[in-house]
Amino acid sequence: MNEALEKVLAKKILTIGEPVLSSELFHKGYWQTHHKICSVGEHTLNVTTVALAHAMRINRGEKKVREDVVILAGLCHDLGIIGRDEKYKNDFQCGQCHAGDSVICAKEILPNLDEMTIDSIQNHMWPVTKTPPHYREGFLILSADKFSATAEWLAYLSHRDIHGKAKELIRKACMIKK
Repeated sequence: MNEALEKVLAKKILTIGEPVLSSELFHKGYWQTHHKICSVGEHTLNVTTVALAHAMRINRGEKKVREDVVILAGLCHDLGIIGRDEKYKNDFQCGQCHAGDSVICAKEILPNLDEMTIDSIQNHMWPVTKTPPHYREGFLILSADKFSATAEWLAYLSHRDIHGKAKELIRKACMIKK
């Protein structure tokens, strides 16, 4: 990803996602491990960055995807995982339940969430859960989530970071320390 694109992604994520990025719950995500190799915060920024980059490609020319939904759903899709050891008996239960819990968390931060954003958060775990997303935006979150989880493992195994510059710009703007 080139530096100019990373700056555009970071600016859009910071602008639209500010209520989520400044929330205490999001900041707690940097203190909880996710996929055994990174934090919930790192993974969330990876997913949001990947999904938004794809949305922007789709939107070249005629707008077809709501970037605000992609950003908010991306930032909120795993908020329900925070505190997982206290909430869930095991990884299976977490996989089944955290998307619904993420919607509850998102509504606390963003009380006026629209149906498309809720659906994108709620159904990002398909096919682990039974309902697929109903909107393109949700499929972008779903696919970016799976891609990012895989890329995080590959980066971990090769001792590299992914989307480092975009995430660093967001971290600095939110004063989140790695």
